[in-house]
Amino acid sequence: MQMALALNSGPEFCRDLVYTSLLHDCGKIGVSEAILNINGPLNEEQFAEVKKHSQLGFEITSKIDYLRPASIIIRQHHERWNGQGYPGGLRGEEIFLGARIVAVADTLDAMTSSRPYRRALDFKAAIIELRALWGSQLDPRLVDIFISLLTTETSGAGIAETAPRRLLLVGVAPEITRMMVEALPAERYHLTGVDASEQALSLLECSDMVICALCPVEMDACLGFLAECRRSRPQVIRIMQIENKDMERITETINQTGLYAYLVSPLRADEILALIENAFEWRAMAENLDFDGLVPVTANAEDQRVTTPENGKKQAGTVNVSKAKRSKPARRT
Repeated sequence: MQMALALNSGPEFCRDLVYTSLLHDCGKIGVSEAILNINGPLNEEQFAEVKKHSQLGFEITSKIDYLRPASIIIRQHHERWNGQGYPGGLRGEEIFLGARIVAVADTLDAMTSSRPYRRALDFKAAIIELRALWGSQLDPRLVDIFISLLTTETSGAGIAETAPRRLLLVGVAPEITRMMVEALPAERYHLTGVDASEQALSLLECSDMVICALCPVEMDACLGFLAECRRSRPQVIRIMQIENKDMERITETINQTGLYAYLVSPLRADEILALIENAFEWRAMAENLDFDGLVPVTANAEDQRVTTPENGKKQAGTVNVSKAKRSKPARRT
């Protein structure tokens, strides 16, 4: 988001970037779960299956009026500056600017996130790797801007001191609480723990985030508390801590309670910090963007606010949606 603002992009473009950042991998819902869960490098056939997700994501989101501009970014976010990406083999500025921005951010996120088969890189190592992709996989100008923003932010230049973020832990087991205390910097996070949702309701006014542990025996009470939190304090970030074995039973929980995410046990300290930091970043983005003040994209609009050279439109900032919806998947490289 800061990169988009550095490029003096308008609020509509920033909004579409937020949607894309949240939904860019939504097409993986159509990819075999067995392949997605492989703990190691993929073979050629498996990788070909995974590569379908960007086109699938486009097909899903392009059917939703207000997501149509973002759908083009979703389709193109694995294109590469040197033309060796997918699904269309686009190169350079043939790739929509939003997709080039998301590619840089997604690459850094992948480097600094742990995977079952490798540990996350630290920040300095990730910056070195990012520079190595300058002008090959990634837009060189955007890499320079991105690194400049990151290094300025991490040096603390121009960043005002803020009060610690207040986390309310509801029904979280002592061992998980200890792990959170160790994972989260004390100068930036203040944790308060309570055993029951009834106690937690009185503390919502002074909380920035709620992490509620799901207890199967008290599931209704847990969901009721989160729903009340959503109703009375919608600005409070809601996260559920849950055991992996219970995931399948609560597929509707996000819709009911507006959860930002799950913390799935067994947990790792680096995952806790990353998820919580990302949650506050998304909240800041939402607060800085006037979503309600933007004109929604209409279903019968012929031209939208994105550019897509692969569909043959030359005018900056537009794409023929009717053509985009009818187009066949481009050749995969």
